Amino acid sequence: RVYTVKPERKSMTKLYPRLPNLLQPRTLKLSDFPEQRTEGWTSEALEYWEQHHITPPLQRDTVYPTYRGICFVLYGGLGYQERVFDGDLRWLYPVNVDVSGMLYVPTIGDEEENEELFVVEGTTDAMAINQSGHRSAAILGTMLTSARAKLLKELIYDPKQVYYIPDNDEPGLAMVDRLVCFGLPVKIRYLPTGIKDICELYRQARQMFLRSIACNDM
Repeated sequence: RVYTVKPERKSMTKLYPRLPNLLQPRTLKLSDFPEQRTEGWTSEALEYWEQHHITPPLQRDTVYPTYRGICFVLYGGLGYQERVFDGDLRWLYPVNVDVSGMLYVPTIGDEEENEELFVVEGTTDAMAINQSGHRSAAILGTMLTSARAKLLKELIYDPKQVYYIPDNDEPGLAMVDRLVCFGLPVKIRYLPTGIKDICELYRQARQMFLRSIACNDM
């Protein structure tokens, strides 16, 4: 006689410990956020900022150091995106929290007085633009939802000064059509040939690129 053993079914939570699963979305508590590392950035985080030509941010309202990496606090609800350096997954999100209606909007210094808004894909790209003295928002990849489009509209001060800087790859360029479909008044500004995203530009070159965009439309 042949006996068969039914394999044990592992839960989604165990397989993907911080990714949204099929359970009911819930409201995140402050205690659910990654624990802050009070003594500063880890060596891996400092190397990460250096590779992206970004000065390690001091403010902790939208970004702060964790024991495993970097936590980016999202805009539009209680949610976060964590960049970790000690696991198989690089980017983690809270369990059972719907972040599809959230953005990353860094706030450092007095850049909020600027009317222009630069829209990009990644959190690090938004941070780089912000440190150049401009307002920015990250879509968190190429998944532009109607909720995220609505948040972007709320951030617009001047419809004539909204710019989308796509990554120089197929998904980034495909985002152009989605922005138009949602009725966002964006102007597309492409990076120089050979540059994948804005973090590949050194600080001075990045500032010159952003200033040229704003000045040419004044």
